[in-house]
Amino acid sequence: MQRHPSARDRAVALVLLYAGLRADELAQLYVQDVPISTRRGKVIVRAGKGHDGGTYREVQFHRAARDALRAWLDERANWPGAEATSALWLNRRGGRLSVRSINSIVRDLAVAAGLVHDSGPDAGKARVHPHTLRHTFGTQLLRSGVDVVTVADLMGHAKLDSTRIYTRSSAADRARAIDTALIVDE
Repeated sequence: MQRHPSARDRAVALVLLYAGLRADELAQLYVQDVPISTRRGKVIVRAGKGHDGGTYREVQFHRAARDALRAWLDERANWPGAEATSALWLNRRGGRLSVRSINSIVRDLAVAAGLVHDSGPDAGKARVHPHTLRHTFGTQLLRSGVDVVTVADLMGHAKLDSTRIYTRSSAADRARAIDTALIVDE
């Protein structure tokens, strides 16, 4: 992703991956929702998904997302509509980037990176979507030992059960457990 030519597209993908946002939360952001400095940054989600439709949360930026966002903000100043709107993500006509466009950006990046289905009816199509990046965010935090309550807060989950799905083992996890944990009597 870091070699992709568009600073906007690179920032879209990295903010999804390193802040765990939903595509619709990303699309709704304004420039003032992403205060960043040289060493710190955060994203403020003012209208996250929730029972009341307005779950507020703040997520600190990982350095990679902060750097990509800074590059996009520098480039954004020269895009059509940059002075007319404070929407963070702009399309080529100067309007706010839509959720559909965010989905297309992530799919295009996945295809360019070779992250496609190898066979079947989806052969050649992207295996990565915005929610895949969100899922990766939650899974990596939990597997790194971050407690489920903190991960739920970062992801904007109202119920811990929503976060627990990220604790499920993969086929590779189960195979590794069998291969490494069982004692073999030789």
